[in-house]
Amino acid sequence: MSGARPGWYPDPRDDQGCFRWWNGTEWTTAVAESAHAPQPARARAVRPPGLSRSIGGMRWSGRIRAPWTLGFALVAVAGVVLGLVIWHDPSGPSPSAAAGVTPGPSASGVRGELDRSSREASIGEASMTLPDDPYELRADPMRAKDLFDSYFAAGATVHEDYRGGRDWAAIVGLAHVGQRATRVELDATAVTVGQQVAATFFDGQPTTVESASVAEHSVDGCPGYLFTASVRYRIAGLASSTDELTVLVVRLDDGTRVAAFSSVPTDAPAALRAQAASSLESIRIG
Repeated sequence: MSGARPGWYPDPRDDQGCFRWWNGTEWTTAVAESAHAPQPARARAVRPPGLSRSIGGMRWSGRIRAPWTLGFALVAVAGVVLGLVIWHDPSGPSPSAAAGVTPGPSASGVRGELDRSSREASIGEASMTLPDDPYELRADPMRAKDLFDSYFAAGATVHEDYRGGRDWAAIVGLAHVGQRATRVELDATAVTVGQQVAATFFDGQPTTVESASVAEHSVDGCPGYLFTASVRYRIAGLASSTDELTVLVVRLDDGTRVAAFSSVPTDAPAALRAQAASSLESIRIG
């Protein structure tokens, strides 16, 4: 790309036909679906400069344990279909994880990082502090097909071994919203993300969304909408029957949509609910 004029070029991080903005010197965080998209108002340079199409596999940052089915069945970047996911047995921490930061570009090229020492997750210019113990971090970014291109999460078990060794847990995370879940109107995007989470991730079981609401909620000058709802379910062997779901969708200056989210069973300890709420309130832009 040396010497190329600024413009939209095929994204070297993506095989799906997306385009990335080249500022004349280096690649930036701005991506688009068309080479004729308007010039981004602000586009931060991608660092480090090397771009790769590959995304690392799943690794625990700590002890091996049964999967979280949580209220969310976590989905691997490596392309595991939606539904219950078994954590892979790690062969050892990756060099980046050992250094305390795990980079992971999303399918659309938005860079994500998790600083394990501070528990701060960042996607684009958005950052959020994930809750402390007993919430456990997943160091690597994950992907939820057709919903989140990438996300970082922390989970705290509420019910152990509710069905065949599976754990049901509270979860808090920061995500880059994928194109398929993005709507023209930001409030509609927040509702769509909330509904898709409720319809897809609760161990593949039928759910009912009740008391749903959406309200304007800007963050550091960036427009945002807060979606809240009660998600009801009935799963054999599980004491929980309702999760309180919260999704805050914010549009960044480059058009990227990020979502700070939590799903906490109503019978979870009050301390876990308070930690989740505090984590969502920590989101910052810039």
